[in-house]
Amino acid sequence: MTTTKTKTKQIAIRFHEQTLERVEAHAERLKLAAPGVTITRTDAVRALLHEALSRAEQGA
Repeated sequence: MTTTKTKTKQIAIRFHEQTLERVEAHAERLKLAAPGVTITRTDAVRALLHEALSRAEQGA
């Protein structure tokens, strides 16, 4: 079986503590919505970024 890997780049970002707490709360909401699925803080940041970009692009 052949798998296709998406090319990615790693970046480092800094958050204010309050923002990071909000990201972690979102990760917990995602975990509740998908029991048994491992959701990391990184996954939550990706989901939030994709959602924000989609909304911004719709308004453009």
